[in-house]
Amino acid sequence: METNVLFQEAPLSQQDKRTLRFGIIGFVVVPILFGAFIFFGFSWVQGKPLFSQEIGMPEYMVIAFMSIMILFCTIMLWKKAIDFRAGIKHVYTGVLQDKRKSITRSQSSGSGRNGRSSSKTTITYYLKLYNAEFQVSAAQYSKGQVGDVIQLEQVPTSKVILNVTVIEPTKSNEEDSRFSTKYTAAFIPKIVSLNATDQQALRKAWYTKLRKAVLISIVPLFIIISLISSGLSGLLLFLFPLPIIVGWQLFSLIKWYSKYRRVLSSNNKTVTRSQVIDKFSSSSNGSRTTHYIQINKKSITVPVDVYQQLNGGDSVEVHQIPLLNLVTQTVLLPK
Repeated sequence: METNVLFQEAPLSQQDKRTLRFGIIGFVVVPILFGAFIFFGFSWVQGKPLFSQEIGMPEYMVIAFMSIMILFCTIMLWKKAIDFRAGIKHVYTGVLQDKRKSITRSQSSGSGRNGRSSSKTTITYYLKLYNAEFQVSAAQYSKGQVGDVIQLEQVPTSKVILNVTVIEPTKSNEEDSRFSTKYTAAFIPKIVSLNATDQQALRKAWYTKLRKAVLISIVPLFIIISLISSGLSGLLLFLFPLPIIVGWQLFSLIKWYSKYRRVLSSNNKTVTRSQVIDKFSSSSNGSRTTHYIQINKKSITVPVDVYQQLNGGDSVEVHQIPLLNLVTQTVLLPK
């Protein structure tokens, strides 16, 4: 992406050139292999080779699709070739401000004899540096924690991230042993009574659970009622997943509500002091962004206002209801 932050220019190393060369080869090989797959696939479906007779709709579809793919690969190949010939990279050095994951789920309907559908999940990773986001690989994403001083190497034209290196770890790494020694007793959860904030968080969690169950069940339930009222209840033998979906949602709702009542009856929660190791945000298919902090090798959700206040190494109190695995409050402790 385009940024206005300062960077230093440095020559490409041999490893950098190998990375770019591998990308260039990939954009040459992929269209050839994919074109061959499309050609033989369409020929097999039609029962005759493509372009063996006069050009029809399948041939036009293949030509249009392959033209788009070749154009895209040519542009990417051209950009990588420019970077390779220039022989320079941009080196950004600064504090890692934030991390983000964008999750995209897609589902395609099956065709042909089996009619099966397939689903695909794509995760895109971003690191934020100098208020600018850089798209990185999963391995590069996991290298640094928020608050670390990192060095990010990027080629200027194709925007490929060559490497991410941690220059100076955040104090959450450096002081972890001291924190563990100083607050050993604080890691032991304390049992205290619920307050008004906890009661509100519980009600919100229950209504969220109820709304989700209703949204999932409403269409299958409508189909079931329609079939029964029309005297076609026998078809439910073939549509057996529909009653299972409704039944499972009802069972999960009753089970959660039973735990909810037990929590209200006991009026207890646990409070644990811990240290923020890392933080990141995540969104799925463009939905609302969820914010997480990592403590004690697990991740918990926090409100956006709390998320913005926290950094690596901060001490927090986590108010949790273990029976529902629900975090009701996360409180930043004074340093």
